[in-house]
Amino acid sequence: MGVPLAWHIYDAQGARILNKGDVIQSHEDLNRLFAKGIYGRRDRVLEKTELATHSTVLSALGDIEEGLEEWFRQLLGEKSPLAEEELFALTRTLTTLCDRHPDQMLRWIHFDKCHRYVISHAIHMAIVVALISKRIEMPDPNRQSLIAAAFTANVSMIEIQQELNAQTTPLSESQIQLIEQHPERSADLLRQAEVSDDDWLEIVLLHHEKIDGTGYPLGLSGEDLSLSARLVALADAYTHVLR
Repeated sequence: MGVPLAWHIYDAQGARILNKGDVIQSHEDLNRLFAKGIYGRRDRVLEKTELATHSTVLSALGDIEEGLEEWFRQLLGEKSPLAEEELFALTRTLTTLCDRHPDQMLRWIHFDKCHRYVISHAIHMAIVVALISKRIEMPDPNRQSLIAAAFTANVSMIEIQQELNAQTTPLSESQIQLIEQHPERSADLLRQAEVSDDDWLEIVLLHHEKIDGTGYPLGLSGEDLSLSARLVALADAYTHVLR
């Protein structure tokens, strides 16, 4: 969805209804197509179950996007923020998707162009750390804290991120200061929302530290940096260049 189709799409009677290169623009359009019964073809006919799986993944990602946006809205607004457990519910959903459909999830972060950056970047970061942490067999409790931190590492930047993305002039001193303070500010926002998971909070605080001590905000180096903080830093940098 949101990128050119890699193959033609046919209905159950074999009539072509979309051409290779066409773009499905929305979840609603995709669901309407599946309701008709659709088939894809490259060098073979794709099974209907493969397309159904693709639809299920996209639907679940849509639910994560909506849930994360609401969590951020309440965190930054006047209403009481949603509970820590609400965010962990999203991490568990994402974990399941990454464990069951790793190739589709990795492809999605490379081609997703449909959602505003502050939400999509958070989800892309979470997908990367979910995939890596699965590969290195990280224990599940640590993994959930890691994914939660990836979702929320840049939460204090939400209100200015769109402006920064559109800016064509060099950053001002005040903007540089805001950027360098955002790990501390994000951790503070989470504490104010009564997040009590120490690993989650520490990863958010340290995700811009560098192994050589040139990062921020604390200038830590070497063994002072946890693997989880380094993974979120990697995911942040990697997914940023894909936007």
